[in-house]
Amino acid sequence: MLIIRVLVRVLIVFVIFVILFGIVTGNIAANKGIHLKTLKKYVIPSEQSMNEKLTASGNALKERVDKEYTIKSRDGKTLHGYLIRPASYKTGDTASSRTGPDRYVFCSHSYRSKLAGFEFAEIVPIWLERGYSVFLVDHRAHGSSKGWMISFAQHESDDCIDWLNFMRQEFGKDIHIALQGQSMGAATVLMMSGKDTLPDNVKCIVSDSGYIDFYTELWNLLPLPKWLRGITLWPMLQYLRICHHIDMKGSDALEAVKHAKVPILFVHGEKDNFVPLWMNEELYDACAGEKERVLFPNATHIKSQAYYPEQYEQTVTAFAGKYM
Repeated sequence: MLIIRVLVRVLIVFVIFVILFGIVTGNIAANKGIHLKTLKKYVIPSEQSMNEKLTASGNALKERVDKEYTIKSRDGKTLHGYLIRPASYKTGDTASSRTGPDRYVFCSHSYRSKLAGFEFAEIVPIWLERGYSVFLVDHRAHGSSKGWMISFAQHESDDCIDWLNFMRQEFGKDIHIALQGQSMGAATVLMMSGKDTLPDNVKCIVSDSGYIDFYTELWNLLPLPKWLRGITLWPMLQYLRICHHIDMKGSDALEAVKHAKVPILFVHGEKDNFVPLWMNEELYDACAGEKERVLFPNATHIKSQAYYPEQYEQTVTAFAGKYM
């Protein structure tokens, strides 16, 4: 009897530990107010100037916003979006005076981005120069948008579908839209590619450094033996699923692209050690629709434009131009 009582107590302690571990790790991953220090191997000192330049550009871009919008998410969160018009639009070249549809680039940012939608500051001027309007969004729990929990593209993809429908109502049902996403934002637009609710206005997608799903992404990042990774991730997975309706495996971009309804450009840096190159390969191979793939040899995670500005800009604008 003594042995049984000891075993029961050990089991109870173990269950309590698993529950607490799931709560702590789940909040570290998904709660915007709790941060885990970046692992040293993902911090690249030589890129500090790139990051500083992007931060300065992002702050400057906020001054160029023509109008800010808000919508309510399906679960009641207030989300913020920002419209930036090209100079030609402001000088009388409106949709009614042009031949062809009004063109927009819709930008979906990365996980825990400090700049949120304004992390696209380096590419926005390129789109504007070519006559595109740009629509930036702050995903839930980022920037000015409300919410505390990040869902790794699961709910963000539904939020963005709602944004697209809002754009159709606000700017016209005949507009053409290109989706551009980075990292989690890329997984978000890839998930949108397979949804039946994707508006026909979306003509193409640019995916930069997207992951397959967040569970696999964390599996890849954890510096643990493989047998221990599953034990580590399981309580986190259950906590987020039960308590916050977030499924880390539900951000399944790989399954979505099997049903893609629009052409997709897959961009990736060959030295990306955050979202590994093999994920890009699997996404490209699984994509059932029209597709292109461009790799940048020395670029790290979402740094292809920073390392190869001219090639990157030519690549993404030429791709969008074919369908817009």
